[in-house]
Amino acid sequence: MTTLTHTVTGLALGKLMFNSIGAPAFYMDETTFVLYSGIISNFPDLNMLWKRNLHTHHDDLTHYPVIPFVLSMLFLVLSRFLIIPNELLIFPILWLIHLFLDLYGIRAGIHLFWPFNRHEVSLIKLEKIEKASITKKIDIALSNGQVVFELVALAVSITFLLT
Repeated sequence: MTTLTHTVTGLALGKLMFNSIGAPAFYMDETTFVLYSGIISNFPDLNMLWKRNLHTHHDDLTHYPVIPFVLSMLFLVLSRFLIIPNELLIFPILWLIHLFLDLYGIRAGIHLFWPFNRHEVSLIKLEKIEKASITKKIDIALSNGQVVFELVALAVSITFLLT
């Protein structure tokens, strides 16, 4: 998935969560919370700052689903003893949504069953397209449905943001 899709989906989910839970539960106003959600939804791709390789950036902890799951369990346990802002609870949720969207990547899947299995999982056939021409890359993305899924995700998210 692209950064645009991750961001717009994060914005839409932030708006949904804010409207579902309600303003009194948060320290932020709706606009700030929605913008925060859009930024946080790209957190797993921060590893691009040190990986610098689009084809291997799914190979570290930021793209292992067990990490946000453990983080959410930690937040739940800590929330019993400490006051944790509800804004923090959106963090692991958006992280998991990011990983779900990355299941539709054509270059790299995610390590869904790490640490038990290091095999990359993708809902679309993975293609090794590093050395393919741009027209070949576009052809692959169009033929396997990634572009359609990405456009649907963007359309639904934008529609929700505008309502």
